[in-house]
Amino acid sequence: MPDIHSVHHPQRNFGFVLLPGFSLLDLAAATECLNNANALLGYEAYRWRTFAPGTQHAAASNGITLLADCATDKPVHADRMFVLAEQHPETAGDAPLLGWLRMLDKGGCKVGAIGSGTYTLARAEAMRSVSRNPLVRQYLSYRRWATHLLWRHCGRGYVDATGHA
Repeated sequence: MPDIHSVHHPQRNFGFVLLPGFSLLDLAAATECLNNANALLGYEAYRWRTFAPGTQHAAASNGITLLADCATDKPVHADRMFVLAEQHPETAGDAPLLGWLRMLDKGGCKVGAIGSGTYTLARAEAMRSVSRNPLVRQYLSYRRWATHLLWRHCGRGYVDATGHA
């Protein structure tokens, strides 16, 4: 059996963008999976850093504030970047953050989301692999139209999947 410590192992770099009101449970679940994989493999196959806009302080939905490793205004090397957004995703992400996510996506980083972060990714138009599929484009177009209609009809902001505000 070969010695796993003598072989070069590629390392994957993960990033987690923490937007205000993100779920601490989502962050813990994702990073614990990576941590457990490292422990089982016996080497650091996965590394991760946290990112937050502005001052790098990110307040979770439960009130706990974390100091992220990096701000979202600098270039970064990551294989994968996940956006963790708040309970009200329609307000998540300003223009600089959306531009930063687009820059990562165009640079080859696989950008994804956990929970409501998908809304932020859609606003950044950073769903590169998904948006190439014509059926998915049609679905996203329909969802934008339906969301707009529900928004105007209810006039109260967020509307759930059943159309209730």
